[in-house]
Amino acid sequence: DLTSLNGTRGCLADKVADTVPDYSLTELQRTALRTALATMARSDLPSPNPRERTAGLMSTFRCTACHSRNGTGGVSPDRSAFFTANVDDLGDEGRLPPRLDDVGDKLQPEWLQKVLGEGAAIRPYLNTRMPKFGSANVGQLADLFVAIDRHALPMAPVKDPADALRDAGRLLVGSDGLSCIACHRFNRQPAHSMQVLDLTTLTDRLNEDWFRRFLRDPNQFHPGTRMPALWPNGKSLLPKVLDGDTDRQHAAIWAYLRDGPKARFPEGLSRKSMELIVGGEAVVYRGKLWESGFRSIATGFPGQVNAAFDAEDGRLAVVWRGRFLDASPHWSNQGMGSIQPLGSDVTLFPHGSPFAILANSNTPWPDEIDKSLGIKFHGYQLDSLKRPIMHYTVGGMSLEDSIVQGEVGGNPGLHRTMKFTGASPSGLHLRLASGHLVATGDGSWRLNGVLTLSIHGNAHPFIRGKGENQELLVAIPAVEKNNQLEIDYVW
Repeated sequence: DLTSLNGTRGCLADKVADTVPDYSLTELQRTALRTALATMARSDLPSPNPRERTAGLMSTFRCTACHSRNGTGGVSPDRSAFFTANVDDLGDEGRLPPRLDDVGDKLQPEWLQKVLGEGAAIRPYLNTRMPKFGSANVGQLADLFVAIDRHALPMAPVKDPADALRDAGRLLVGSDGLSCIACHRFNRQPAHSMQVLDLTTLTDRLNEDWFRRFLRDPNQFHPGTRMPALWPNGKSLLPKVLDGDTDRQHAAIWAYLRDGPKARFPEGLSRKSMELIVGGEAVVYRGKLWESGFRSIATGFPGQVNAAFDAEDGRLAVVWRGRFLDASPHWSNQGMGSIQPLGSDVTLFPHGSPFAILANSNTPWPDEIDKSLGIKFHGYQLDSLKRPIMHYTVGGMSLEDSIVQGEVGGNPGLHRTMKFTGASPSGLHLRLASGHLVATGDGSWRLNGVLTLSIHGNAHPFIRGKGENQELLVAIPAVEKNNQLEIDYVW
């Protein structure tokens, strides 16, 4: 224990013995170490206060080798050249890690924990990356920053309706307003010139009162910043928006950006990227897609859940979550490129006909489509949120098949509704999935450890097969009214 060490022996002795390490300490260094040990052994030594604990942790984990805080630390001149950016027009703001002055006032505690514990980053132009120290090591820094820095200030209330605020915020951010998108990315779409922080991440990171203060005087918080003062002396440059009221305009921008990736795109957003970005409404893309054929109809839903139909066979072919699609293969390969999902947790469903007539539950699923069923795709309609509703004919029945985004137990998912009109042929079955299936409850199965399918409605689901070759089938009852099947696909 440090407090029990003898400051005149071992490596601290005036003459170091051959049996212990010799650090070639100077007399001044030995005196400093002996003084520190004597101080630590004092019974009346007070516990470190929050500022001392913060300084100690930042020193221990070398935070100050990259970041400055209240005039201490930062990149040293002899190492500055190693801190680079992947863009040319942002200067030091684009290559040096951000200052930590008042960071506990600026950032929400949850985001601070992600940055410190997980190395979360939102500056893609910085080549330097934050180490992942782990919350067990540096997690307490977030609480310390907040305890020292946070001084929440009351915000002027606004009485505008929420929808009116969002619309005004969208106008202010766009090219017909303050043109924030000239410099800021928006939902991964590139800006017109500089490619600085994505605006759709803003409300998940910043405290709203700090954000409003920053808008009034950016240079006060970041001296030398390229962010312009758009409300000089607290006065708006756009007097016709919300009567030129600065507080209402700031509230409007926050309300608009609070929708995050679901926010409608602002006017004038650059569309140089060929990635299809899903905002506040569904996006439908038709063309040749991987695993779903030439007549694919892919839909990206708000909430980053996606599905692709194969209109040739009338089947749900693929579901995945995360990013939607990159359309560039269709433009760079004369329309013949095969596009794959950009997201994760991709689940494929069986090729071939999703419907078949089986003599009994053990009848093998046919390799060829049963032409007697007359499966025919009749197109789709879009609902008010641009989500497609597929229309088929199956065995003399009309089928209306729709999917919407949803969630079950806090987990993202898709909710599918299949409405049958007309009497079902005897023995008609629907094959929903194949692979390794594990029952997770009444009418629910986990597919390949990735996706849970839950079946509701007037249907009789069952599993057959073994191991990795199981099938989830549904017997369609022969009724003419109220024949509806609902399926949840949950990650």
